[in-house]
Amino acid sequence: MAEQPTQTGSQTAAVRFFPQQLRAVAAPLGPVLVLAGPGAGKTRCLTGRIGHLIAHFGATPAKICAITFTNKAAQEIRSRLEQELKDLAEHLTLGTIHSLCLDLLRAFGRRAGLPSGFGVADEAHQRLVLNRLGVHSRRYRQLLTLFGRRRLQGYELTATDEKLFRRYQEELRSHYLIDYDEILDLARKLLESSESVRAEYQARWDHVLIDEFQDLDMTQYAIVRLLAERHRSLFAVGDEEQSIFSWRGADPRVIERFLDDFAIAEPIVLDINCRCSKGIFEAARKILPPCELFEKQLIAVRETTFPLRTWAAADEVEEVEWVLGDLQCDLAEHRLPRGEYAILYRTHEIGRRFEEALIAAGIPCQLGKGQALGDDPVIGQVIAALRVVLHPDSDLEVECLARTVFPETLLAELQRVPVDSFLARVRVHAEQKAGPDTAACWRFLYQVENLKGLGRIQGGLADVVNAVLAQGLGAYENPLERGHEQLEDPETLPAARELGEELRRAAAGGAQVLLTRANGLEIPVRVMIQRALPGLAVRYLDAAPTVSATDLVLALGADDVPPTPARVLRLEDPERCRVAHLFKALQFVESRQYRKLLADYVAFDTETTGKDVETCEVIELAAVRVGGGRVADSFHALIRPGRSVSPGATMVHGYKDEDLRGQPAFGEVWPGFRAFVGDLMQVAHNGHRFDIPVLRRQAGPYGGLDGMAYFDTLTLARSLYPTGSLRLVDLAERFGVPPGRSHHALDDAVCLALVFEKLQLERLRRSRKTCLADLLDCVALGSAIEGREPASADDQALRQAASWRGLGRRSPVVDTYLEEAETLGERCLPLEEVLRRMGGKPTWGREKQETSSRDRYAEAYARLFRLMARVKADGLQEGVRAFLDMLALSRSDGSGIDPERVSLLTFHATKGLEFSRVYIAGVEDYQLPGYYAITENREEDIREARRLLYVAMTRARDRLSLSCCRERNGKPTGGTMFLEDLGLVAPRAPVCR
Repeated sequence: MAEQPTQTGSQTAAVRFFPQQLRAVAAPLGPVLVLAGPGAGKTRCLTGRIGHLIAHFGATPAKICAITFTNKAAQEIRSRLEQELKDLAEHLTLGTIHSLCLDLLRAFGRRAGLPSGFGVADEAHQRLVLNRLGVHSRRYRQLLTLFGRRRLQGYELTATDEKLFRRYQEELRSHYLIDYDEILDLARKLLESSESVRAEYQARWDHVLIDEFQDLDMTQYAIVRLLAERHRSLFAVGDEEQSIFSWRGADPRVIERFLDDFAIAEPIVLDINCRCSKGIFEAARKILPPCELFEKQLIAVRETTFPLRTWAAADEVEEVEWVLGDLQCDLAEHRLPRGEYAILYRTHEIGRRFEEALIAAGIPCQLGKGQALGDDPVIGQVIAALRVVLHPDSDLEVECLARTVFPETLLAELQRVPVDSFLARVRVHAEQKAGPDTAACWRFLYQVENLKGLGRIQGGLADVVNAVLAQGLGAYENPLERGHEQLEDPETLPAARELGEELRRAAAGGAQVLLTRANGLEIPVRVMIQRALPGLAVRYLDAAPTVSATDLVLALGADDVPPTPARVLRLEDPERCRVAHLFKALQFVESRQYRKLLADYVAFDTETTGKDVETCEVIELAAVRVGGGRVADSFHALIRPGRSVSPGATMVHGYKDEDLRGQPAFGEVWPGFRAFVGDLMQVAHNGHRFDIPVLRRQAGPYGGLDGMAYFDTLTLARSLYPTGSLRLVDLAERFGVPPGRSHHALDDAVCLALVFEKLQLERLRRSRKTCLADLLDCVALGSAIEGREPASADDQALRQAASWRGLGRRSPVVDTYLEEAETLGERCLPLEEVLRRMGGKPTWGREKQETSSRDRYAEAYARLFRLMARVKADGLQEGVRAFLDMLALSRSDGSGIDPERVSLLTFHATKGLEFSRVYIAGVEDYQLPGYYAITENREEDIREARRLLYVAMTRARDRLSLSCCRERNGKPTGGTMFLEDLGLVAPRAPVCR
């Protein structure tokens, strides 16, 4: 009989531990090694140890550092600690070793030879640098792996690759960049070489804990050892039997090094697997290679009625057919959520076959291709644009941005332009070509020049990101923008403002929102509020344990509300449906953070001797200084040129040569203009094509435009008005702004300032009307439940934008409704009726399978701003840099699991995950351990392949099936050594019909 868990107390909660877990949690201070097999509760053990350090050893939370292998693991641990330790959890240092080392380099980068404000190169930067060095794309991945091994493992490169490595590193450094592996390399060298830095960092923490210890490489271990050298309170949790990342430098021998370096007599072994059934776990143990480092007696305690199964298929087609048929039968019989199923494999090629088959069968699935934040195209474009803001002089950053915007055909054309600078190539191409590429190039030039100036805007990170989005980068559209003209501004709706203020106060004051029942409407309303205000507690009134006077009750229906001490608001507005009213209120709350792009700036204009940008000279220069939306001061000068005014120019602005005799020369006027501008951003309209290049040329002998930043209103106008004339005079007419004397610099500068204010106000109004588009699925479902006809043009436009969102594959709200409706019974509108109102069940099924670029924008935009809210930094530059650091480090995230989709994952991507049903495909020699490993008898590769299969098998809780093929892609698969070692013979696979 298995040992029973024991309860132990912590600061705020009682947690139950098995004896060996308790032994680890309560171990004396000092170095501790915990060997935790799959499903043995290592995360509970690690969080329990932190609680024990605080409760029983009096540890200060701020002096505890917990290191994880991925950001995903860090988030899971933080979530558990917040439940157990409440507010104390926020004082802990918790993150990946890369984030820890990056913090170190940010603080002491100059001692490591790094420039201030350096950035972290993502994969796009690395590939672009290799491209610039003439490396073929086929070698990118191989070279980057070799470069990493050279840095972190001392691997010796060939003479050619060593030369390439040095050029690669020089190119990165010339653009103020380091790459992902260099973060660790430089941090280790800094800690080893600088006694003062090492002493300061060792003093920051009294306790260091580390998860997935076996996945460390020797460089990472050296860093951890140095951090714990002073206090020796190092708590390491790992398992040498799950070491599967040797290709990334992981070395299970770090466990032996740890035992020797810290003189640990023996590790603590967590010996009870709580995840797998006994049959699955006992079979998985058989596949492991002979004793790696430690003898362990591990047991599983769960029972299951499902036997371990193996099947042999003739080829990959038959294998897919069997797995698919069996999965469909199991779904029909047991009705588990699809997220409880996983198909695991060694190579992505196998995964793609399963993806095609599942989609064709109408089964939603998710292929584990990596879920790093920068993989999203919208966020990727914002990241690239922010890098230009932070490093305006970096041609590499400009090219990285172009690669997120331009099509491959245009990029190939630009490569052939015989100019060194990428931005110069874009300009040359724009000036020499005619066609759609020309417009794209000019638009990009304007956007880049504006981005370079955004480092001067007032405000913080959110303001600069909003300014980036206002440039119109990318091809993804907010679904609300299509009907924005019919939508009402929530700022102008008193009822929405009132409800929004109530919700905002509730969130700020820690109150809870209680919803009355209303035929199921309460379900999308709850989801909507929780998404928009994630810190606000939302519950149903009939399920709330307590109700206080500070709480807010939203009455969703016409029925009387039961007596409560809380404040009661009725969620309704005579002009619109209830769910639309709530949506407008949430938009009002969200848009309170929005600001104008520029509050203080200088608007300027020039008149010249002619139209040739290469030869003309400025004859009139004027500017107005704007503060708080008002023109506060002006500058005006006529200038004596060094050449005659052309007749054509005179016809435009009226100035002749005789009008300019006796006026000061350009060099005499320029210092006064520079002084008038000061540090303010200069605003022009269509100035990057003419005014600014002319000024740059003429001002060259007098200091040029160094230190001056420009924002061109043309890109903002185009993002707001894609069609129609965008000339300044036509925009002035659109807004009712008096144009003054057209083509007179001072009048045009005043007109531009007034037009820019109108453009900024229109952008704010448009942003308020179109924000929170990620809530449209809730609007669609709520409107269907209400069943009311649209009450206004605004209501109609909102429903039209929401219609597809409620049914789309990225929306789980209908599934949430289905789950909750089952428990509520007659108190909810039947799902069949809801779906009928939304277009019918067949439409829902079809939409759940399809994907479209229209899905991406709203979701990515919401995700982007949720991430920004986590950035804590003072000042614009610091905020942008901290945000980019966060995004750069997200590459270590594991794949996410969607509860409504079958997971398709490589063995390596399954670490930390578990499923009720697991299918392992391709258990054959040329897949696992692999062709070269088996034919060349590579012992270490075979041993790691055994560990890899062990990890994959132990992802299954209840049912495990393994399959193999005699042939794959028309070639023999080499046998089934691992299945034979398991004592299993794979019969021919019957197909479940």
